[in-house]
Amino acid sequence: MYGSGWDDLDDIPEDVLEEIYAQKAARAEADSVALSPDHPVATPIQPPLRCSDGLDCHETQGTDGNAGNEAASPEPDTYSTASPPGDADGCSLTIAVAAHGGRLAKLWKLDGTCQPYDTVRTFNLHPHPVADLGALAETLRGLLPLRYACILRGATVNGEIMKQVRRLLHPDQKTGDAPTLREVPRRWVALDLDDIPLPDGTDPQDLAACAAAVRRYLPHAFRDAAAIICATASHGIKPGARLRWWAWLSRSATGAELEQWFAGFPVDVSTFRPVQPIYTAKPLFAAGREDPIPERLLVLRGAREVVQVPPPMTLRAVKVEKPAVSPSLGEFRGDGTAAMKHVQRTIAAAPINTRHDTAKRMAAFLANLVREGKLTAAEAISAIEDGIEAAGKDRAEGEALAKWALDHNGGRA
Repeated sequence: MYGSGWDDLDDIPEDVLEEIYAQKAARAEADSVALSPDHPVATPIQPPLRCSDGLDCHETQGTDGNAGNEAASPEPDTYSTASPPGDADGCSLTIAVAAHGGRLAKLWKLDGTCQPYDTVRTFNLHPHPVADLGALAETLRGLLPLRYACILRGATVNGEIMKQVRRLLHPDQKTGDAPTLREVPRRWVALDLDDIPLPDGTDPQDLAACAAAVRRYLPHAFRDAAAIICATASHGIKPGARLRWWAWLSRSATGAELEQWFAGFPVDVSTFRPVQPIYTAKPLFAAGREDPIPERLLVLRGAREVVQVPPPMTLRAVKVEKPAVSPSLGEFRGDGTAAMKHVQRTIAAAPINTRHDTAKRMAAFLANLVREGKLTAAEAISAIEDGIEAAGKDRAEGEALAKWALDHNGGRA
């Protein structure tokens, strides 16, 4: 069901294949010469692997470019992994290839420093259909060795390949450059999770164990759904889990909806924006330094193939008036019991779609009191759990938030 990548160059879409040959030719000489550690050689391009079940991700799903987020989502036990008719935008992505060979992979040097991505101004943009999670996994495996390619959420303005263009959502008033990308709802989501605490003894090479530790920091709908887990460039080098979590959604969702849904969760919302590069290449290492994560992509099977997205009406942006007086450490200095009660009431009374974010702020507030010795970690965790439960959410979410806050504010759980 889940792909393992493109078999060889004949399986890669023709337009992307042209880019691969051009980039490979430009770098062939440098890649074939053994250079010193001060002038590291990146891993040469290798043909990706084959999709074991024969999935053909070149087939589009429908011809209408309209998104399918106006219909009510199915009940959990009636999920379908198939994409609905007329959701071609939702069931595709844009592969962006650096037009002049810029490196879109981080490079780790022998001295432990990391050379960031090249600054790339122009790209060749290739629309690429993905029918389901299996096709998405196949595509991501194919992109792993391609150090000059990445993915964008946005769709090209004309729905076709665009060559040597900037990533623009709006006209550039200074240069006159026209927009090249447009916001479209997508059936897939890429979650950037950075510096998530891992249990002591967790092997960063064990992506399944890392994913299990990270999953509790995500909305409840992700808890038992299949996913694609990718180790990002710093995973296994810097502490904590540093993963990109890919999932297939029950309906197409806009970037604005995703930002609303994930408000307060420890994810980088920049990947929800149309022009933001979502980096897919594995990192490069100087000669003499090995990749600490030999397998950087894992498909997690789940009880269901898709993640249930909340109805559109619940993901509309809500303007929330801030209270005239917000709690401060000084108000409750020496009175931890009053602080806990205040936190519980604040979370329970928070407007819908703001409760998680409110709980996160309250958890950080209590973590400060724990650090000062006014509360125990157990009391702080219990207070957040009670507030979350009173707000109609899962107590486990409150526990995860509280432990996150304690870990990041010096009040260890």
